[in-house]
This record gives sequence, C-alpha cells and structure tokens, in this order.
Amino acid sequence: MQRGKIDLVPRRASGTTSGNLLTAPDESLVATNTAYTGSRSLRVRWQFAESDTNLWLLLVTAGAAPVENPQVDLNEPISFKILLLRPGDPVPPPPVVSTPGSVSIARNANNVILTWTGTWQLQAAPAVTGPFTNVPGIVIGPYTNAIGAGTKFYRLRN
Repeated sequence: MQRGKIDLVPRRASGTTSGNLLTAPDESLVATNTAYTGSRSLRVRWQFAESDTNLWLLLVTAGAAPVENPQVDLNEPISFKILLLRPGDPVPPPPVVSTPGSVSIARNANNVILTWTGTWQLQAAPAVTGPFTNVPGIVIGPYTNAIGAGTKFYRLRN
C-alpha cells in the first residue's frame, strides 16, 4: 500500500463523530494496490466504538493538502463504490485490467470507420488534449463517421 499525493484529514478531526469511533484502526489514504477502476482508491479504516445502530461516521477534507475542501462539479455524474470489509478480512486484489486491443481505421468513400473488439465507450474531442465527450450509444465497434471539415480525435474508455 502506498500513499498518494493527497493528505486526508483523520476522521477524529470531526467532533461530531469522534465519540462513535475506537482510536484504532484510524486510516485514511490513497491506495494504489486496489481500485474499482483506474489505479487509485480511497482506503478508509475505522471501527465503531459500540454495537448501537445509530452510530455514524463523517469523512472531512478540512485542512487536507494540497486541496482543502475540494469542490465537486454537480453538472458531472457522481458515483461512489463502497466495499465494506469485516475486521481482518484481506483487501481484494484489483480487477484484471483489460485493454481494447488494436483499433483499426479504414476509409470507405467519404466515411472513416473505426473498429475495435470488446465493449468500450467511444469518446471524441476537437483536440488531442480534449475535452473528450462520449459518442452517444457507441460502446461496440465499428463506428462510421462521415469525413467533414476540421480534426477529430477519438479514444476508448472502460
């Protein structure tokens, strides 16, 4: 387990939940040994002090470095994947990373045809640096696009 570049404030900094928690375990870090997707995830370890059903936990970012109280763009989709483990359970290995393999590009008259294998979200952008947006409904190839003015860049996302 390696720490990432983000320092997260311990949950004990929240006076509203500190009485609900044991002093150990107390861990909040960016993990690089497992993730739902990508290569990093937030690993938080704590244990409630009692078996009451009304105990709760507040995760705070006040005082975190390098970004205190990060903002979330509510115009973008937000999702959380939570894995709850019993004390002592091992952390599962990361999922097997798959790649789309080769992408073939062919021209047919006034069309460009992209072909790939597997289920991957096709994204397009006006520049190689983005911003990339999903091509609606295109997750399985091939994709046919009429040749037009300007440049377009494509990528596949899992």
